[in-house]
Amino acid sequence: MKTTILTSALLLSSTALGTVVPRAGKKVDYSGFKVLRVSSTDAVKGEIENLAAHVLNPGTSAELDVVVSPENVDALTALVAESKVLNEDVGAALAEEGEMSVYAGL
Repeated sequence: MKTTILTSALLLSSTALGTVVPRAGKKVDYSGFKVLRVSSTDAVKGEIENLAAHVLNPGTSAELDVVVSPENVDALTALVAESKVLNEDVGAALAEEGEMSVYAGL
């Protein structure tokens, strides 16, 4: 269930932003990427967004859920007062869900 929510959130954010939807035949590898919930202030919000691959809940919340590449985890957690790991490996979670297929009804 949690994995399905994560997958849905990733798909919705990539569709809304239009930046992560892979072009025909190209796959995005999320191996080692983490989902973190971080405390955010206006002072560091822009820096958090620059370090994150995706912000899953953009808006005015004091906490942001972000997908972060392995090389940016330490830099991002150093910026914030609090962080919590929601998913240790996004790539593994997506692999667990299996390949996405085109819905026949569309």
